[in-house]
Amino acid sequence: MFFGFLKKGLPVVSLALALGAPARLEPGGSPCSQSLAQISLTLRATGVEPSGNWALISTSQREDLLLSEGDPIDHCLVISQVTNNSIIVRSAALKDTRQFFFNGFSARPVERKASPAAARDGFLRAVAGHSLTPLSSNLDKIEYPPYSNNNTLPHVVYKNERGAALYEDLDALGLGQNPQPRSPDSEIAGVTIGDNSPNSIFGALGLTTGDRIVAINGHEVSNPQDIGRLMREAGNTPIHIGYAEGESSGVLTTAALIKTL
Repeated sequence: MFFGFLKKGLPVVSLALALGAPARLEPGGSPCSQSLAQISLTLRATGVEPSGNWALISTSQREDLLLSEGDPIDHCLVISQVTNNSIIVRSAALKDTRQFFFNGFSARPVERKASPAAARDGFLRAVAGHSLTPLSSNLDKIEYPPYSNNNTLPHVVYKNERGAALYEDLDALGLGQNPQPRSPDSEIAGVTIGDNSPNSIFGALGLTTGDRIVAINGHEVSNPQDIGRLMREAGNTPIHIGYAEGESSGVLTTAALIKTL
């Protein structure tokens, strides 16, 4: 049952991607000479975990920077804090601090301390109110109270009796028999799902033919082997899935849990 994992302590992780078109630096501009409201920074994903908090960001100069709290973005910008849905960035040069969210940044400079205890309490309250619906002998669908943060909680639990072989079974994962990997010259990221079953892992999450798996646990994927490997490496912790519907450029998030028996 799902509650067996609570005793081990699930990490509270938020995976969400924002592929917007942020304002870019003016020609010749430098992050050290501009306010944080002027820099080009897009927050793409965050993780709040016992092993440390991390953030995936893009800037006008670089894409897909995976950083931890305290890491510099460049020589004058530092990520001072990561929360479930934001990061706080500090400019050492201008003594400016601002909070960046997935769809924008704070209107004024701010330094706010998140409460790990409050986040954990909210997580436990959501899980305490969950309900399970069996879809098959191996797969349960989970529903949570309306107040829960859907980005941090697994929506299906798959009971794995096959070990490593599961992660090579594209039907069971929900990629179908004919998934389409990203071609080298394609601008469309991710792996396109083929004909899949609603009783597969991705199918139970509502993903179907033509949808694309873009990222697993913050790592972008380009072929089915990437997906299987990253899901296996997650072990008995939530698997956070970034996906797009059809050819949409917007990336959504959901999560699953594989319980190895």
